[in-house]
Amino acid sequence: MSGILGGCNFIKSIPYDIKFKDRNEFSERIKYNQLLILKNETSIDKVNNAISGSYYLTYLIENLAQKSLDFFKKITSNGGYTESLKNDGLFNEILLNSKKEKEQYSTGKKILVGFNKYLDE
Repeated sequence: MSGILGGCNFIKSIPYDIKFKDRNEFSERIKYNQLLILKNETSIDKVNNAISGSYYLTYLIENLAQKSLDFFKKITSNGGYTESLKNDGLFNEILLNSKKEKEQYSTGKKILVGFNKYLDE
């Protein structure tokens, strides 16, 4: 949905559980139908600007932009992108975030439908 609201020209769908499971029929079906569901249930194709007037979305965008800028400044202060790659700083940051996210899914703090909630069994 964020890609659509952001004005993407191309959106690629991947199975929601690709990081956790092998391919399965349910996630493949959802992959192919998720954009159609968004279109039909939100009527997003019927408005000119779907986020116009949404102060919460504006807040989220500004918050994301600020966090991204802070992270960019952190990388720059550590010698830049290339230097961060050489000393594994960037890799360690990504690995740490990945571990945190997986832990949140396994403890139920974060929900991933079909993985830790509403399993199709």
